[in-house]
Amino acid sequence: MHRSPVLIVDHESTAHDVITAALGDYANIFRAHSIMEAEELLQAHSINVLVCRDDLPGETGIMFLARYREIPPWQRRILLCPKLDSDLAVFLINEAQVFRCVTLPIEPAELVQSVEVALHEAVNIKKLFHADKENEKLREQLSNPPYAVSSAQRFASGWVRAFPRMIVVTLLTFVGVLVLGTVTLFLLYLLKTVLGIDLIPGAHLSDALG
Repeated sequence: MHRSPVLIVDHESTAHDVITAALGDYANIFRAHSIMEAEELLQAHSINVLVCRDDLPGETGIMFLARYREIPPWQRRILLCPKLDSDLAVFLINEAQVFRCVTLPIEPAELVQSVEVALHEAVNIKKLFHADKENEKLREQLSNPPYAVSSAQRFASGWVRAFPRMIVVTLLTFVGVLVLGTVTLFLLYLLKTVLGIDLIPGAHLSDALG
């Protein structure tokens, strides 16, 4: 069974222990003790959920998330931090792309629930993303040879399909003209022979009728 990758950036073990105990059977859990380790793991793995503590040594989690933007579109970020004011919360959403905040000290049930929701959303978005990529690839294949049909090919194909109808129309036209001509000559012949009316003087209609 494929286990969804989760990265926990925490210099302490509390978050890692809680998440591993609750979700270890369903998630592939990585742990980084520092920002440097976190960046290496993010480069090496396509992480679905990133759990990051704010009070990290060297650089705060908030600044790290705001700075590090090389993330896949489906990744969900959870920040472990003290209670925030509204302005900082807006900054986290807009600039650090934080999905949820879990208030320190950690409440295990809240942390597990947040990670579960983030995992579920990340997996669904990842599926949609890859499905869209496959559809885009299929559209490109259909728009290029050997699937693409040139205008000349479309014209030739249309002409071939219309050819039988053209033959039928031509034959009907020819028969119609022949019948009409014969009837006209016959009427002219009757007018001249029976009624003595010669509409075309000098013409020998009897010769034309055989």
